Amino acid sequence: MWGKTHPRYQVLALAAAVLFLALFAAAVHAQEPEPDPEEIDQVEVIVLPELPQLFITGNDVTNPPTIVLHAVGRDAEGNAIDFTTEPLKLTSNGTAVVPSVTDTFPVGTFTVFLIDIPTGVEEQLPVIRDSIKQFAGPGSGMQEQIDYIAIYQVGETEAISLLPPDNFYNSVQNFFVDDLTPETGSTALIDSIVSLLDQMEELKPVPEMSSSIVVMSDGTDVVSTLNEPADIITRTASLNLPIHTIWVDSTDLTFQGQEQGQAFLQEISDSSYGLATTLDNSDGLSDIWRHIASFREHARVRYVIDDLTGGIFDIELSLANDPSASASMTVEMPDNQ
Repeated sequence: MWGKTHPRYQVLALAAAVLFLALFAAAVHAQEPEPDPEEIDQVEVIVLPELPQLFITGNDVTNPPTIVLHAVGRDAEGNAIDFTTEPLKLTSNGTAVVPSVTDTFPVGTFTVFLIDIPTGVEEQLPVIRDSIKQFAGPGSGMQEQIDYIAIYQVGETEAISLLPPDNFYNSVQNFFVDDLTPETGSTALIDSIVSLLDQMEELKPVPEMSSSIVVMSDGTDVVSTLNEPADIITRTASLNLPIHTIWVDSTDLTFQGQEQGQAFLQEISDSSYGLATTLDNSDGLSDIWRHIASFREHARVRYVIDDLTGGIFDIELSLANDPSASASMTVEMPDNQ
């Protein structure tokens, strides 16, 4: 990894990310005439989600008086929470109950690869192919028939689907039977990322799945006009979705262009609690694959309510060591149960 941010500096890093993306947007659109000061809209304040985070993804009331919640979470560094070592607090209709985590079960992950392959990266196409095949291979980031993968390409105005969501290894292997073809026209990286983010909830095969995007690009973009870099932060914050970035070397870039591209991808990952690395860093790629796979399992949080009756219960689950990290859900117990 070329720049993983320490948790104590996350707030400063994320603030710097917003500033960097704003400056990047200004550089991209520097050729446009300056607007009248009276016409400048007020800058929207982007509120990033605070870590750690908890999510209740489902419940099971088929074995009363025991109720089971399904939970997943992100710790202070954005990694999956290990609920076997993290004490929890739980209230049901305001009454404290004692929860226990007995096991986990596979819900699966949904990972979308967005590859940016202009003419300057032809030499890197076999490495891009092999990296995605590695992720989709046994024992790596994807578990067949549980996890899903999709592949998109950066287009002139939006992301272009190459491989729809699929959960079989062979589908990825068969996709790469034909070589990747470089995009000879302009590629709009920012517009493509935002267009993909807007589709993620609809594309997700299972609503409870943890999803992420892996961007493979040289990090440059001089043609996006529909969206600004800050729009990426806004979307990822609302979706609680990390963007992992993998920088791809391009022969068309100067040394300064390479540095700017890497910095842009780093800031995207930092602002979404993702990881960033370079295509030639095998350890960095493995770290991303492990990070994605760690969200496959969700915890079963069990608790018992004495004298349980039918009705609706307002449940709140929180970390005992950090009560600000909490999630809530309404659980309905049928009268006939």
